[in-house]
Amino acid sequence: MPDAETYARWYGEEHTRVELLGKFAYGLTELYRDDIVASGAVANPGCYPSAANLALAPLVREGVVETSGIVVNAVSGVSGAGRGPKANTTFCAVDEDVSAYGLLSHRHTAEIEMVLGASALSPRTWCP
Repeated sequence: MPDAETYARWYGEEHTRVELLGKFAYGLTELYRDDIVASGAVANPGCYPSAANLALAPLVREGVVETSGIVVNAVSGVSGAGRGPKANTTFCAVDEDVSAYGLLSHRHTAEIEMVLGASALSPRTWCP
C-alpha cells in the first residue's frame, strides 16, 4: 500500500510500521522481476491477487479488457483465507457447498487494483 490510510481501509486496522511504506518491491515475480532483484525487501502477494493478476495483467496491458468492472470469482477450499476452525467450516457444513465472503471489501482488492492499474496505486510503492 502506498499510504497508511489505504492500508487501514482495506485491512481494517492501522499500519504498525508506516516508516516502511514504499520500501518493498511487490513480490509477483512474473510481473515485477526487475523491481524484486533491485530491492532489499519484498512484499509477498496474497494467493487470490496472484491468481487474478497473473491471468488479467497481460490482457489489461494489451488492451483486451478494461480496468473497470472486472469481477474476480475465485474459490478456495475450506482451509483458504486462513480460516480457523468454526461450525461453518466443518466438512458437514461445506460439503458440496460454496459461500461467499468479502464481497466488495476483500482485503486483497487493493493489490489487484494496484497491479492492473484500476486505481492510482503503484506497485513500486506497496508494502504489507
